[in-house]
Amino acid sequence: MMDVPLVAGRAASSDIARSTARARGTIRLIVSGALDRQGVLRVRHSVIDALRHHRPARIDLDLLTCTVVDSDGVHGLRVCRADASQLNCRLVVVHAFGPNRRILHAAGLVEPTCAGAMAESIESPGPRCHGAVTSLGSRPR
Repeated sequence: MMDVPLVAGRAASSDIARSTARARGTIRLIVSGALDRQGVLRVRHSVIDALRHHRPARIDLDLLTCTVVDSDGVHGLRVCRADASQLNCRLVVVHAFGPNRRILHAAGLVEPTCAGAMAESIESPGPRCHGAVTSLGSRPR
């Protein structure tokens, strides 16, 4: 894995600047802290920066260390999805748990998961519960 700096400016306690590039054109943004008005602005800047400089086929937003998602965060993720879609990039939310997952599910941004599916690697082969890793806004068929 190669480190890819995506957020310019000062580091904060809710540091969203940590990211890594993955094989086959995927970039993972690790979202820490609150995904509120300020947090989602940093995420959006990171997504735009990734799209401009790396042209990935997919961006994974890893919410494992995200503490809270509010309505500004939900709206901002929808805007990020639209930004990525314009450049034929899939924006995928991974590792959203508990209340954050319920909020994102209610907003149509992630699907419910089955037990154990989150432990799987995104790139691991084999069966997986549908919806464990879901593109923002997509629905199972």
